[in-house]
Amino acid sequence: MIDEADRLVVEAEVVRPADMIPPAGVVHALQVDEYAVLRVVDGRYDDPVLYAAREAGTPFTAGDLIWLALSPTLPGGATPFVTDPAEVNRFGLFYVLEFERLGSSARR
Repeated sequence: MIDEADRLVVEAEVVRPADMIPPAGVVHALQVDEYAVLRVVDGRYDDPVLYAAREAGTPFTAGDLIWLALSPTLPGGATPFVTDPAEVNRFGLFYVLEFERLGSSARR
């Protein structure tokens, strides 16, 4: 169970969607998307960029607006598929507990 103090909720725009990966099998791989933070709904986050790992499945596209409930802790045994490790190390990595698509930006 995630401590509510560790939970972060934001509204964000997908900047760089993750490459699709196969569902968990031998390796529990997680997709990692890059977001521009539009608004912090709950918790504290000061950076304009956020990286979040999530389970394989729903494809996101650049410009999608997403509500995200996040944890700073990845599931045990999970491996995030990171395409830009330097940037992810710079900003940190969250795990998506829940998400809801809110629409898309006008920049698409």
